[in-house]
Amino acid sequence: MTAPIDIHKYPEEFLQILVGLLRAPPGRIGFDETVFWGKDGRKHLLVAWKGNSEAEVVLNQLIFISDALHGRGTTVWAASMYVPSPESCQPTLPREIVVKDSWIDPLQKFTEGGILAKLNEAGVEGVPRLIHEQQVQGPHPSIPNFNVNQSTHIIRTLLSQVNTHNYHIRVLSRLLTEPLGQEIMNFSSLAKLLVVFIDYVLSEF
Repeated sequence: MTAPIDIHKYPEEFLQILVGLLRAPPGRIGFDETVFWGKDGRKHLLVAWKGNSEAEVVLNQLIFISDALHGRGTTVWAASMYVPSPESCQPTLPREIVVKDSWIDPLQKFTEGGILAKLNEAGVEGVPRLIHEQQVQGPHPSIPNFNVNQSTHIIRTLLSQVNTHNYHIRVLSRLLTEPLGQEIMNFSSLAKLLVVFIDYVLSEF
């Protein structure tokens, strides 16, 4: 939230803000530039992989997007991942995965990815397998050619007039997991839906 401005009293400042927003690079106004449209007409994203390599992910379907004004801004996609081979640096066959982006508290003891990693190491069944976890980086708003974690802390430091009470630091986190399954409410026929209802009723007795 920025300081309020009377657009009738300060029309020139209001015009400067509009022009600045229209001409600003997408990353400067909060867009994640690691997500982009590919030549195949589908959305892609780049993931910082092991070492200095990058893995390209094709976003096939939007599974969930948060519509809450105040929340974690969670977005979940069904995707295909082409992981570079360590030997040849060439992409392997695609893996069907789930990509989850959300704004998290970086100071919390355990992140979702950290918890999944511990459950995977313990061999717990029925939980997704963690492929990769990272904090998404983007261009620094004032330092050219310098990438930093996408954090609300940077934005707040640039807005010196904003009251910082009840302010929570958040960073953009990206999780890659597998396997990719169908949504629980996705039924191919009415008969399958009825079978689910019957199983539920029988389980209550």
